[in-house]
Amino acid sequence: MNGSDGLTLTISTSRKCIEYWDTPATLFFLDPPYYNVSSGGFYQFTLRDHDELRLALGKVQGKWMLTYDDAEQIREMYKGYEIRPVTSSLSSQKVDRGTKRLVLRQLLITNFVLGDNDRNEDLI
Repeated sequence: MNGSDGLTLTISTSRKCIEYWDTPATLFFLDPPYYNVSSGGFYQFTLRDHDELRLALGKVQGKWMLTYDDAEQIREMYKGYEIRPVTSSLSSQKVDRGTKRLVLRQLLITNFVLGDNDRNEDLI
């Protein structure tokens, strides 16, 4: 989808998107399947896929930002990059009136430094 403001939204595999769109002026936002959840179903995302994504991001010319579950393996895999813990509620979760949604602990990981005004450790 192309917007009149120069924004392009692409829904694709991360590998194809990076190969096609990578320039120094590109900002990628990626939301891969969680690491600590079996992805053998719909997503078909293996441990090798997680590692290949990290390797591909290491070669990106532009900037990137991704979200992951707060897993020690992910923290280790992306050591050396900007890693910020964030919490949010699971907005897709159906709950009864007056019931709180599940709280998610996630990581926001970037290849650029976020300013202090960008801190958002509690989005609940």
